[in-house]
Amino acid sequence: MQIFMCASCGAQFAAPVGVCPLCRSMYFYTTIVPDVYMPNPYAAMQNPYMGTNMAEAQYQAGKNYLEGNGVIKNEYEAVRLFTAAANAGHAKAQNELALCYYYGKGAFKDYDTSFFWCKKAAEQGLAEAQSGLGNCYYSGEGVAKNPYEAALWWHKAAEQGHIGAQYNLGLSFYRGEGVAKNPYEAVRWWHKAAEQGHISAQYNLGICYYDGDGVAQSY
Repeated sequence: MQIFMCASCGAQFAAPVGVCPLCRSMYFYTTIVPDVYMPNPYAAMQNPYMGTNMAEAQYQAGKNYLEGNGVIKNEYEAVRLFTAAANAGHAKAQNELALCYYYGKGAFKDYDTSFFWCKKAAEQGLAEAQSGLGNCYYSGEGVAKNPYEAALWWHKAAEQGHIGAQYNLGLSFYRGEGVAKNPYEAVRWWHKAAEQGHISAQYNLGICYYDGDGVAQSY
């Protein structure tokens, strides 16, 4: 028995289809299976959300195309799939789309569009996007510089355990950028980042202990 399998998400069909109804991919290959039909044991590995959530399937397929995981790497197809999922409100797809526009992967580099999608994802509580949004506000990429907003979004991400946001929030408190200067709070957040292995946080924390800055002096 010949079946048609989507090269992106692993969905299987008994007859040819022009576009995969699950992930909207147009790439298929054929395979032979026994007359007693056995589902593809690798399909769930390629897309564990297959058949349950269209936006999640599009996001997973987009990741596959972006990374060349099981398919020929195609950043443009990844952006198309991320866009479809992002428009459906998928936070991780929105963040991936923001990164694609930021770095110019599969789309023209566009900080304004990157910021737009990053903010959408951050507002849904995605820590990675919240940290990225803080970076945008701090550097003024896609939006006017605003250290207060930067510190606000870093704080949201840091509270969720995002290592980069914890480090950056520590810098904000140490320098008094966007928040009142507070070396004790700087040490607190650097300590959290250092415990997760952030090298710069570990270094800064060591200096603080050496100087007794924000913490009792300890050589």
